[in-house]
Parts: sequence; structure tokens; C-alpha cells
Amino acid sequence: MIGFLSGLSLQTKALIAIGLFLSGLASGWVVHGWKTDSSAAKSINNQIKTATALQNESKPIINKKINDLQKAEIVYRTIKEKIYEKNDTDICFDAESLSLWNSAIAGADSNRPEPAREAAENEAIVASVEEVLVNASDNFETCNKNIIKHNALIDKVESLDGKMCACSR
Repeated sequence: MIGFLSGLSLQTKALIAIGLFLSGLASGWVVHGWKTDSSAAKSINNQIKTATALQNESKPIINKKINDLQKAEIVYRTIKEKIYEKNDTDICFDAESLSLWNSAIAGADSNRPEPAREAAENEAIVASVEEVLVNASDNFETCNKNIIKHNALIDKVESLDGKMCACSR
């Protein structure tokens, strides 16, 4: 091989050296790409495994929430049936009181009583005992469903504690 190079001109030897250098650089670059791709693939596989595990851990939480919501619906459907069976039409609240009650439950501050002009308009509108009980039942049902959803979210967050990072190792 050395005898082959000795017969070549200086320019040819320089071109061969540059060619060898560039081919070495290119092959090194390709090997580096393989290494990087391998690391990325490993990281993606770890993320997929972590996501699958977290998904499997979430299933009992979701199923419990669905069951609790269904039980709440049955309970409140039964309560409403009992209210309608009673069929009480006695006047219990005026419309202003019922509106104020709903606003208080919702945490609103906008439905405070207005001056006497609006109060006089609402005096003719009243709520019967049945309407008040249905209203209360609806409010409690909404509240309990929100509690069930809130507890499910807390359970999910607690199940994710320390498991969110799927970094390549």
C-alpha cells in the first residue's frame, strides 16, 4: 500500500487524505445518529410503559367515580319521587327567598334583595313546599356529584405522585 502511495503526486495524496478524513467524519456522524436514535427510542418506550401503567391504575378510580355517580342519581331520583308523591302545594318561600337560597348555595353575591320596587313585583310569585324540596334536592344532588368528581380528581393526582417523569435513564 505504501508503494502505491509513493508513486502518486502530492495533490493526489492530499485528496486521498481529505477523502479518508471526510469518510471517517461521516461514518462517525452516522454512528452518533444511531446512538441518539437508540436513546430516543428507549426513552419513548419508557414513556409508553409509564403511560400504560398510569392508565391501568386510573381504571379503578374512574370505575369508582362512575359507580358513585350512578348511586347518587338513584338516591336523588328516589328522593324526588317521594317529593312528588307528597304533592304539597302549601306556600313555603316567596320567589325572592328561593332565588336567594340558590345564590347562597352557588356562592353568588349578585342576588341580594333590591329596593321595595322589585320586591313588590316578586310578591305574587311564590314557591310551594314541593318546589322548595325539589330545588333542595337538585342543589344537594349537584353538590354531591361535584364532591364525587372532586374526590376522583384528588385520587388521580395522588396516584400520579412521583410517577410523572418518564425520562431516559
